[in-house]
Amino acid sequence: MVVELIDDAEAAYEIVTTAIKKGKHVVTANKKLIAEHLDELLVLKDEYSVSLLYEASVCGSIPIIRNLEEYYNNDSLAGIQGICNGTSNYILTRLNNELCILR
Repeated sequence: MVVELIDDAEAAYEIVTTAIKKGKHVVTANKKLIAEHLDELLVLKDEYSVSLLYEASVCGSIPIIRNLEEYYNNDSLAGIQGICNGTSNYILTRLNNELCILR
């Protein structure tokens, strides 16, 4: 089994695809990897008969991807609401300040 937890999505892609092709089960928490390559990874995991488990946290380290996938896969989501964490607030404040400067 390979557990991939690095922050480099390109390197993670190489690690995960190589592991799957060698018949290893994989667990990843790399959001960018999943966002950019999920369809391909699902095909590979089926082709090589391995498990591909993934989860990522957003905001205050709240696991969300697996919950949405498992519990709402038949529902059409119109939106998601929540309380943003400090990082999100910082980014939004900086964006607002930049927009004010440009005006």
